[in-house]
Amino acid sequence: MKFGVRLPVSGPLANANSIIQTALAAERLGFDFVTVHDHIARGYEERYHFAVGTVESVDGSKEVTNFYESISTLSFLAGMTKKIFFVPAALVLPVRNAPTILKQFQTVQDLSGGRFVFCVAVGNAEKDFEVTQTNWDTRGENMDEDLELVKKVFASNREPISFDGKYTKFHDAEFSPPVSLPIWIAGKGPAALRRTAQYGTGWMPSGVTPEVMGETRKKLANKLEKYKRSISELEICIEIFVGIAKSSEEAQQLYGPTFKKFANLPDIVRIGAYNKVPIGDPEEISEWVTRYENAGATSFEAKFYAKDLANLLESMELFADKVMPRHK
Repeated sequence: MKFGVRLPVSGPLANANSIIQTALAAERLGFDFVTVHDHIARGYEERYHFAVGTVESVDGSKEVTNFYESISTLSFLAGMTKKIFFVPAALVLPVRNAPTILKQFQTVQDLSGGRFVFCVAVGNAEKDFEVTQTNWDTRGENMDEDLELVKKVFASNREPISFDGKYTKFHDAEFSPPVSLPIWIAGKGPAALRRTAQYGTGWMPSGVTPEVMGETRKKLANKLEKYKRSISELEICIEIFVGIAKSSEEAQQLYGPTFKKFANLPDIVRIGAYNKVPIGDPEEISEWVTRYENAGATSFEAKFYAKDLANLLESMELFADKVMPRHK
């Protein structure tokens, strides 16, 4: 099992020092990768949709908190680290210009020594599409075309290619440096599973219990068979909020209110995620990891509830010391 941690790129802990300290701590503690989520703009009314934090820490601030852009953040951190991998979880592909994104990822993949994953999603926040002047209603069609382009560019190996799509058209273009990346598809709906089967080397569901993930994995395995592929080929990474403390009672006291608030947010209810998350002592969290492992997960990304940076770093250290060795 590989382990990752979400960086505090949004919410009450989002500042340069917190992001840098978390990334450096993740590498020092033996995490395999760090992640960020990806949005372009967000309003005050969405302040509880944070990467790392607690309800209390959000309520303690009356201002709109920072939200750092994903690609530039990870590219910056790649220059400060040596071995940890970087996963946008997940890049909203339809709001980006696909050839530009491909060029950026090929560049950072080469400069970092191959430490990036091209993890993408169709997007679930209309505001991103509004502010980028992209079409919310055609995002699925746009995503499919972009993935065809991604596949073609990664296979080109510096040979000039042409592309004649509905949204992107060009002739005899060379994409270099000639590197490819793992392609992970985020999401758990039918379209996400179909895209994973057709294009992905990895699948990243979020916010689901081990039981739901296991059942969805079976559906994905069936779709893979249509493309003459096996589920064993895929990296499967669960992304989930985690509240860890030395005792179960302390964990519930610290993070229970945040979970209850977050689980009832309209956007979370709408996508059917986070109706239950790991909150407890290291033994209880390890049991959750085992259940995900038994359901087919090969990687586990922890999005830690934390009241401040010190609490986040303590949680990471406790997780790395008491949970990760049981599953490595």
